[in-house]
Amino acid sequence: MAPSVHQFDDPAYTIRLTPERRLLEISFRGFWDDAIYDRFDRKVRALLPGMPLVGVPIGSQVTLLDLTGYPVQNRPMLERLAVVGNDTDLVGHRVATLLASALLRQQARRTVPGHTLFSDRGEAMAWLLGESTPA
Repeated sequence: MAPSVHQFDDPAYTIRLTPERRLLEISFRGFWDDAIYDRFDRKVRALLPGMPLVGVPIGSQVTLLDLTGYPVQNRPMLERLAVVGNDTDLVGHRVATLLASALLRQQARRTVPGHTLFSDRGEAMAWLLGESTPA
Protein backbone atom coordinates (compact mmCIF):
# COMPACT_ATOMS: atom_id res chain seq x y z
CA MET A 1 0.00 0.00 0.00
CA ALA A 2 1.38 3.41 -0.99
CA PRO A 3 1.85 5.92 1.85
CA SER A 4 -0.67 8.74 2.14
CA VAL A 5 0.73 12.17 1.44
CA HIS A 6 -0.54 15.60 2.39
CA GLN A 7 1.02 18.17 0.11
CA PHE A 8 0.78 21.89 -0.55
CA ASP A 9 2.52 23.42 -3.57
CA ASP A 10 3.37 27.09 -4.05
CA PRO A 11 5.75 28.62 -6.62
CA ALA A 12 8.18 29.41 -3.75
CA TYR A 13 7.88 26.22 -1.68
CA THR A 14 6.40 22.75 -1.33
CA ILE A 15 5.26 21.31 1.99
CA ARG A 16 4.77 17.54 2.06
CA LEU A 17 3.80 15.35 5.02
CA THR A 18 3.98 11.55 4.78
CA PRO A 19 2.34 10.37 8.03
CA GLU A 20 3.40 6.71 7.81
CA ARG A 21 7.03 7.80 7.93
CA ARG A 22 6.41 10.81 10.19
CA LEU A 23 8.27 12.70 7.50
CA LEU A 24 7.82 16.39 6.79
CA GLU A 25 9.57 17.65 3.66
CA ILE A 26 9.81 21.34 2.90
CA SER A 27 11.43 22.51 -0.34
CA PHE A 28 12.29 26.19 -0.74
CA ARG A 29 12.71 27.91 -4.11
CA GLY A 30 13.73 31.36 -5.30
CA PHE A 31 14.48 34.60 -3.55
CA TRP A 32 11.90 35.38 -0.84
CA ASP A 33 10.33 38.64 0.24
CA ASP A 34 8.11 39.30 3.26
CA ALA A 35 4.90 38.40 1.40
CA ILE A 36 6.24 34.96 0.44
CA TYR A 37 7.51 34.36 3.97
CA ASP A 38 4.16 35.36 5.49
CA ARG A 39 2.30 33.06 3.08
CA PHE A 40 4.65 30.18 3.92
CA ASP A 41 4.49 30.77 7.67
CA ARG A 42 0.67 30.77 7.67
CA LYS A 43 0.52 27.57 5.60
CA VAL A 44 3.13 25.62 7.54
CA ARG A 45 1.67 26.62 10.92
CA ALA A 46 -1.82 25.67 9.74
CA LEU A 47 -0.44 22.17 9.16
CA LEU A 48 0.50 21.65 12.83
CA PRO A 49 -2.96 21.18 14.39
CA GLY A 50 -3.84 18.53 11.80
CA MET A 51 -0.72 16.42 12.27
CA PRO A 52 -1.97 14.46 15.31
CA LEU A 53 -5.19 13.73 13.39
CA VAL A 54 -3.16 11.76 10.82
CA GLY A 55 -1.03 9.98 13.43
CA VAL A 56 1.91 12.37 13.73
CA PRO A 57 2.11 13.89 17.23
CA ILE A 58 3.50 17.42 17.10
CA GLY A 59 7.28 17.33 17.47
CA SER A 60 7.58 13.62 16.61
CA GLN A 61 8.18 14.22 12.91
CA VAL A 62 11.53 14.13 11.16
CA THR A 63 12.08 16.91 8.67
CA LEU A 64 13.95 17.38 5.43
CA LEU A 65 14.52 21.03 4.53
CA ASP A 66 15.52 21.07 0.87
CA LEU A 67 17.37 24.27 0.01
CA THR A 68 18.88 23.06 -3.25
CA GLY A 69 16.66 25.44 -5.26
CA TYR A 70 17.07 28.30 -2.82
CA PRO A 71 19.64 31.06 -3.31
CA VAL A 72 21.38 32.87 -0.48
CA GLN A 73 18.85 35.20 1.19
CA ASN A 74 19.33 38.61 2.78
CA ARG A 75 19.97 38.82 6.54
CA PRO A 76 16.43 39.88 7.60
CA MET A 77 14.94 36.93 5.68
CA LEU A 78 17.49 34.54 7.17
CA GLU A 79 16.53 35.71 10.63
CA ARG A 80 12.85 35.09 9.91
CA LEU A 81 13.57 31.66 8.44
CA ALA A 82 15.72 30.75 11.46
CA VAL A 83 12.63 31.11 13.66
CA VAL A 84 10.88 28.45 11.57
CA GLY A 85 13.96 26.25 11.28
CA ASN A 86 14.55 26.26 15.03
CA ASP A 87 10.90 25.65 16.04
CA THR A 88 10.91 22.03 17.27
CA ASP A 89 7.10 21.87 17.18
CA LEU A 90 7.33 22.56 13.48
CA VAL A 91 10.47 20.74 12.39
CA GLY A 92 10.51 18.02 15.03
CA HIS A 93 13.39 16.32 16.76
CA ARG A 94 15.53 15.35 13.78
CA VAL A 95 16.21 17.77 10.92
CA ALA A 96 18.28 17.26 7.79
CA THR A 97 19.01 20.31 5.68
CA LEU A 98 19.87 19.61 2.06
CA LEU A 99 22.12 22.24 0.45
CA ALA A 100 23.89 22.68 -2.87
CA SER A 101 25.75 25.94 -2.16
CA ALA A 102 28.83 26.33 0.07
CA LEU A 103 27.75 29.86 0.99
CA LEU A 104 24.25 28.69 1.94
CA ARG A 105 25.88 25.92 4.02
CA GLN A 106 27.79 28.60 5.98
CA GLN A 107 24.57 30.57 6.52
CA ALA A 108 22.77 27.41 7.66
CA ARG A 109 25.48 26.60 10.19
CA ARG A 110 24.94 30.02 11.77
CA THR A 111 21.15 30.23 11.60
CA VAL A 112 20.08 26.62 12.30
CA PRO A 113 23.00 25.11 14.26
CA GLY A 114 21.03 22.03 15.36
CA HIS A 115 20.44 20.80 11.82
CA THR A 116 22.53 18.12 10.18
CA LEU A 117 23.67 19.34 6.76
CA PHE A 118 23.78 17.19 3.62
CA SER A 119 24.57 17.65 -0.05
CA ASP A 120 23.05 14.29 -1.09
CA ARG A 121 19.31 13.67 -0.82
CA GLY A 122 19.68 9.89 -0.46
CA GLU A 123 22.10 10.28 2.45
CA ALA A 124 19.83 12.84 4.12
CA MET A 125 16.77 10.59 3.81
CA ALA A 126 18.69 7.53 5.08
CA TRP A 127 19.86 9.50 8.11
CA LEU A 128 16.40 10.95 8.81
CA LEU A 129 14.76 7.56 8.66
CA GLY A 130 17.40 6.00 10.89
CA GLU A 131 19.13 3.98 8.19
CA SER A 132 22.57 5.60 8.61
CA THR A 133 24.60 8.10 10.60
CA PRO A 134 25.88 11.41 9.18
CA ALA A 135 29.46 11.55 7.90
